[in-house]
Amino acid sequence: MIKRVLRAMFHTDKPTYFEIRLSDSGSFVLRTPTPEACAWAEKFLAEPLPNGERLVSGAIVAAIAADAIECGYLVRFL
Repeated sequence: MIKRVLRAMFHTDKPTYFEIRLSDSGSFVLRTPTPEACAWAEKFLAEPLPNGERLVSGAIVAAIAADAIECGYLVRFL
């Protein structure tokens, strides 16, 4: 399992990914830079912010990352 997660995180030929960064308020901001990632976020997450990013709580960041990696998305933590 660990090898699969590490391989998915560092394998670079996958075009779709998420960027997750910590906000000043202690929650996380999820950025979806491709249409595929945006469609995934539309399906599973709440309304986007005006710039298209989404606020997510720390409780679900690991679940988002794990599910995204399983679906073949790259996830980058900033």
